[in-house]
Amino acid sequence: MKKRIFFALAVPLLLLASSCDFDSKEQEDLKLLREEYLTQIAELRQSIETMNRNITVTYQELETLRARLEEEERIHASNASKNGPG
Repeated sequence: MKKRIFFALAVPLLLLASSCDFDSKEQEDLKLLREEYLTQIAELRQSIETMNRNITVTYQELETLRARLEEEERIHASNASKNGPG
């Protein structure tokens, strides 16, 4: 009788202990996965910041080229009006 009671108590305790190990293993796996995702997010944010800086530089270059073109067009128009038609 005592063996049956011990067995009846031991089995749930073993299951509980093994489930705790499983939960901690699963929890560790999830922590590692979380860290991996956080690393990927940080890398993506850095890439986005780099792309944004490149976009800003490109727009600044575009505005510089646009200003130079407008200046060249003014000079050309001024020279054309000074020289007269044909």
